[in-house]
Amino acid sequence: MPQNITLADLTKSSATPITNPLLNTNQAAPNTTLVPTAAEAQAAAALTPDQTIVDKIDTTISTTIPVWKSQMVIALGLSNQRKALDLQNKVDDVTNKLLARNAAALHKGAVDAEKANQRSVVEIDTLEKINAELIATLKETVQIQKEGKANREAAQVKMRQIESDLKNALLENAQQM
Repeated sequence: MPQNITLADLTKSSATPITNPLLNTNQAAPNTTLVPTAAEAQAAAALTPDQTIVDKIDTTISTTIPVWKSQMVIALGLSNQRKALDLQNKVDDVTNKLLARNAAALHKGAVDAEKANQRSVVEIDTLEKINAELIATLKETVQIQKEGKANREAAQVKMRQIESDLKNALLENAQQM
């Protein structure tokens, strides 16, 4: 890094008197002290903006870059926070949907189970149908029994008639012989 030179450093007369080597004397040349002083002032004037720029760069390095770093850290932190919040919102949404779906399933299951529990083993409609079938069966079997009895009685009457006819025919045949 360049050495900091101030205007005061440049205006200090540190110049040695300019000597004339031809004269070989140690006397100072006329107006020789003004030239280095003017040159020093010009150099100071030229270096002052440079020093200002150097100071500004130094301030930028020591102030602005740390501010940028902290802002980047904040921005990254906020981005991560946003992602975490979005993820948490999605988890909350899925949890709510799952709870609602499970509540509906629980409701349906409980209602279906209670309906099954309250249902009779044999329903009244089934009992009425069975009863009607049994009554029809009884009536039909009684009717069949009556018809069967009447048929048997008629058959007995016919069998007696046939037997009587057979006896009569045998007797007639026996008498004719």
